Amino acid sequence: DLYRRPEKVVFVVSHSGFLRAGCVGWWFFNSDYRIFEFEDELGEDGRRVVRQDESTLEGGLGLSWAETVPLGDGLPDLRN
Repeated sequence: DLYRRPEKVVFVVSHSGFLRAGCVGWWFFNSDYRIFEFEDELGEDGRRVVRQDESTLEGGLGLSWAETVPLGDGLPDLRN
């Protein structure tokens, strides 16, 4: 649980598709970075919400799109 870790800064290295579709809904380009902070309140679904720092809305390198996508967008429907 990242929220309860004692460190003030945690680096997460991952594939952009996982972060975009499964975690935050923001586009990432190669070698990009973002800064997120946890909100104090839980979301409507009871999960912890992260807020992206405005300084990295277009990616830390300024190369990413500042558009969001719905979480789960583009994932296959495996319910059948």
